[in-house]
Amino acid sequence: MADGTTPREELQPAPAGGPPGGLALGQGASARDEPAASRVARLEAENARLREVERRLLALEEARRESDQAFRDMAENVPGVIYQWRERADGTFGFTWVSPRLEEVFGVRADEAHRLPDLLHPDDKARWRRSIELANQRGRDWSFEGRFILDDGRLCWWRGASRKVRVSDDEILYNGMLSDVTELKELEQQLNQAQRLEAIGLLAGTVAHDFNNLLTGISASAELARRQLEQGRTAELAQDLETILEATERAGQLTRRLLTFSREHLIEPRDLDLNEVLRGLHRFLARLLDASIELVQDYAPGPLPVHADPAELEQVVLNLAINARDAMPRGGRLTLRTRAVSAEAPDDGSGRAAAPERVELQVVDTGVGMTDRVRALAFDPFFTTKEVGRGTGLGLPTVRRILRTCGGEVELESAPGQGTTVRVRFLRVAGPAGGSSSRPPFGSGGAAAQPAGPGESTTTVLLVDDSREVRQSVERLLEVSGYRVIAAGDGDEALEAAARGARFDILVTDLVMPRRGGLEVAETLCAARPGLPVVFISGYAGGTTPEALAATGGVLLEKPFTSAALLAAVRRALERGRAPAG
Repeated sequence: MADGTTPREELQPAPAGGPPGGLALGQGASARDEPAASRVARLEAENARLREVERRLLALEEARRESDQAFRDMAENVPGVIYQWRERADGTFGFTWVSPRLEEVFGVRADEAHRLPDLLHPDDKARWRRSIELANQRGRDWSFEGRFILDDGRLCWWRGASRKVRVSDDEILYNGMLSDVTELKELEQQLNQAQRLEAIGLLAGTVAHDFNNLLTGISASAELARRQLEQGRTAELAQDLETILEATERAGQLTRRLLTFSREHLIEPRDLDLNEVLRGLHRFLARLLDASIELVQDYAPGPLPVHADPAELEQVVLNLAINARDAMPRGGRLTLRTRAVSAEAPDDGSGRAAAPERVELQVVDTGVGMTDRVRALAFDPFFTTKEVGRGTGLGLPTVRRILRTCGGEVELESAPGQGTTVRVRFLRVAGPAGGSSSRPPFGSGGAAAQPAGPGESTTTVLLVDDSREVRQSVERLLEVSGYRVIAAGDGDEALEAAARGARFDILVTDLVMPRRGGLEVAETLCAARPGLPVVFISGYAGGTTPEALAATGGVLLEKPFTSAALLAAVRRALERGRAPAG
């Protein structure tokens, strides 16, 4: 070499105390003192160690590639969309990463994931934001079910669930998955329908008994009224007519409740007093329970306002009552208890806002109770401990599904031989509750009937109803109130009258009719005359959605109704500023 050293002297293993596994240059004297064979052995050992390090690094790199590929395979093939979501302290939020399946499942490219909140159904947006706020307040995982209106117009049900993975002063990160549950929701609706029909089957006998009692009262009172008219005894006539009206009201309440449990009802959440809903169900539940079961009401004083669909709220109570009844084959006591649950600020020093005040319904039975295993599976769809043919295993899953849609929650306490307590909690809403029954009470809809106003004697009503009795009764009510009436026996007759040039100011139509329903008639006439006032009269919506009715601007009046309710509905429709007759 140029400096007089041999090649072996230039590159030598580092001495003790040097960098581990390193090599030293020019160790001259000490290297020359070591036998050549020993130096070669040391270098070969060092080379072997370096080759092992290289092998391990290559193995780690291969494992990383396999892990990345496995994650990609999972993200692209799981039946859902994997994502990461960020919530910042300044109120901003959004996706930080979304799996490529987003486009396949929801028709939205991954780089357009920020559009997903805009696709939420308008009725679900506030509930979705509230669910996130509650998850942040409570420090819990997040879950939600809602609807997307996709770019092609399709309505898609989805379910989201995520777990909090990192929290700092500035942001919260969630890892989660979105799933398309449209088919599941459709199947669930079919099964819920079957469950409602099962309830109707249980109630058929007692309902027939109640209805026959009502018909007997109506028939007897009408017969007495006729005799009194024939004999000129009008003093007692008012009492018999009042009896007929009261029986009609009770019959209307009974049929509305039957429809609640037998059909796919329209979901129309509104403010309700939970106590009043339960009081309205008392007679119905008493008929449902065996005579050996005592039904106890223990309601908190004052109104307990909640926001829910009244029919679905009644479905929750019915399902829990049926479960309690089946758990007490030898009789017992079923207690319905309500109370307000005060909001308490968290004491963890986090500064988080207090949880919202709640309204709690307790359904307590003295039945056989549940084991830990049964309690753990109680909310699983199709799980049941009942014998074949006596249950679908959907009672409690349906309760939980309904509560999720209105921001509620359910808890279950039970032990063998100790009975069961189900605690159902709803968000308490401000302001007065909106009613006690699943539908507007009999006679609602406006002020009492008044004499015809200045414009009513010149107002013409196109009346459409396929029931001769209803059509003639409504026609007489309208005429004695000062309206002129063009009557049609079905939708085709109504459209033919309009085609012939019949002039009218408002359409009053039955909603469900053969061949051509009231909604189709209204849509056809409103297309020709935008702004035409419309009143729909029906006791059964027949699958018509609230959105479809709202598109016509129509007022819905449910049968049975009084003259006051009918005239109030007509006035409301006319007061909406419709265009004059064409």
